[in-house]
Formats: sequence, C-alpha cells, structure tokens
Amino acid sequence: MRDICAACWRWGWIASRQAVDHGTPMLRAMLLEFLDDPACDYLDRQYLLGDALLVAPVFNAEGDVDFYLPAGRRTHLFSGKQLDGGRWMRESHGFTSLPLYMRPNTLLALGTEDQRPDYDYARRSELHLFELGDGATATVTLRDLDGTAVTHVRVTRQGDMLRVRHEGVQAPLRLVLRRRHSVRDAGSLPMQAGESGVSITLPMGEGEGEGEGEGEGEVTVRV
Repeated sequence: MRDICAACWRWGWIASRQAVDHGTPMLRAMLLEFLDDPACDYLDRQYLLGDALLVAPVFNAEGDVDFYLPAGRRTHLFSGKQLDGGRWMRESHGFTSLPLYMRPNTLLALGTEDQRPDYDYARRSELHLFELGDGATATVTLRDLDGTAVTHVRVTRQGDMLRVRHEGVQAPLRLVLRRRHSVRDAGSLPMQAGESGVSITLPMGEGEGEGEGEGEGEVTVRV
C-alpha cells in the first residue's frame, strides 16, 4: 500500500501541474483522452490520473473489478504485467493492489521517498520508460520543492536506438526501461538489471548554466 500511496503522491503532483499549465483536470474521464474510442464515452467506474495512468477502483468486498483498456499495450505500474488494449478485462485484487495501468509512450517520474509527500522531486526521483514505439518521443519535467522546473528529459526511439536528451540533471538520475532486462550498448553509462527492468544512470549536467547541474547532454542507448 505504501508503494501505491507514494506513486499517487508523485504522479498526482505532476497531474496538478498539468492542470495549472493547461487547464486539464487531474482526474479525467476516459473520453477526454480517447475521443476516437466510443467504448470510453460512458465509462464511469474508472478514470485517468493525469494523462497516462489508468485507475480502476475496486467497489466490492470480493475484490473483483471489470475495466476497459483502450488500444495499445498497457503495463501495470507495479507488477509489470502487460495487456493488449481495445477490450474489457476482469481482475481480482486484495486490499493492497488495484488496476494501475500505464499508457504506452510514457516517461514517468517516480519519487524515491516514501515517508512524506513533500521533498525535492528533482533530486529524489527516478524515471520509468513504458513501451516507447519506433519513432515516438516521451518527455518529462522534474520540479523542485518550490515548483520550479529544473530538469528536462526527452527520449526518442529510432529503430533499436534510444536517444536520451537531458538538461539540468541535479543528481545522478536512474532511467528504468520497463520490461527490458538488458541492452546491447549504453556507452559508458552505469547499468543495472532489476526486477522492473534494466536501469541506466544519467549523469549530472556539466555544461554552462545559471546554477548547479544546469548542463545539457545527450546519450544513445542501443536496445
């Protein structure tokens, strides 16, 4: 349950920034993001937190839940279970889990602090890349405790190459490639295999800037 709460703290904060910057609600009806899918028009027992995390609450003591996944391969935030969308699903959950499925082509920032919701996200986060398709780009911005945007990361896939552009990295930053447990080449970047996937550590910025860690850089990873 602590993992769920910590993830919701961090992603909820990002969703709140999207609401401030773009006027989009934090909790979104499915039809707001999937206008071309008529199956989403009347869904009222699930929602999106932000633009990428599908949440399907459990409403009965048995733990059974039915939910609809739009087209595309979705990855469960914690278990890593993958499902192909465009269909209805049924799952059973206990008190410490529920359906939490990430949208493909998402670069998600997860906080590494699980004791409190307010901390310097730019220095205490790690990035998780979900199902980036060929030719697709995923981006994320990390903010400090005052809400100032300090770190920007963009990942683009071209065939078997991931081009990772980073700016303003404040501390060594882990990039986890979800559901991928090895890469062919990451240059000189530190790599580590884990349960969720292989992680690559991005270095602090070293270029010129107005403050510490303001430099820009680009790395290429061959998957």
